[in-house]
Amino acid sequence: MLICTSDFGGVMKYIRCLVIICAIALTGTTSTLANCGAGPKQPELPNGATAGPEEMKTALDATATFDVAVKNYADCLIAAAQEDADLIAAAQEAIEEYNRLIAAAQTAMDERNALVERWNAEAGIFRARLAD
Repeated sequence: MLICTSDFGGVMKYIRCLVIICAIALTGTTSTLANCGAGPKQPELPNGATAGPEEMKTALDATATFDVAVKNYADCLIAAAQEDADLIAAAQEAIEEYNRLIAAAQTAMDERNALVERWNAEAGIFRARLAD
């Protein structure tokens, strides 16, 4: 049976809160990725069969610079992921609480429906007895 939103307005407020948390988390991730920028571009490597010593030295220096840039980029992304981990954990807890609330609401509605069915049966028996 579907649950009426007017009967469970608190659940709807909770869902809205969950949506806001997810939107903030996604916005934070996007802006952090933008702050980290694009990954560093790999340097061009010379052909070892034809390159001279100066060209190899320049490529070695470019490779060392690339190595540092990749480490800095990875550190930035890891820091962003760690910042978002708290938001993700909060969203997961909110989803679990939401599921508990929906399950409790559904159980309450099932109990109510069972009571109504029992009442209808007893009322039918009562009406039949009065008709005799």
